[in-house]
Amino acid sequence: MKTVAIEWMIYRMPNPVQDGVCAVEILQHDDGRHVVIVEELADNPGNSVSNGWEAVVSAVSDRYGVSIPEAVWIEHDSNPGSRSVKEFGHWQIVTFRAPKKGEVQGKAAWRAMTADDWHELGMNPRS
Repeated sequence: MKTVAIEWMIYRMPNPVQDGVCAVEILQHDDGRHVVIVEELADNPGNSVSNGWEAVVSAVSDRYGVSIPEAVWIEHDSNPGSRSVKEFGHWQIVTFRAPKKGEVQGKAAWRAMTADDWHELGMNPRS
């Protein structure tokens, strides 16, 4: 697996909520898939990654040419008080369903990353 990018990235929100900032790590798997790890920053001045997920994914896709449906999307949040951490843990895999009729984009769904998920990607579980 090779590293494509590691950087902080601004994601623009389509509504009046303040734009957010996150850390992004993009890896290219040996089979060609991208693994995108998006990290919530403790000092993010705007909308959270979880609440702005569609904007984050669109920004990564536009900037790096990552295919949204073909990539593996992972969210990392180290804030123990966040709602998503309480529900799913610090490392979460995010999947998407296709848009339904009348929707502009599909919906994201989160679940806890397991050791099997990490190993399937050829990676050691992160802490």
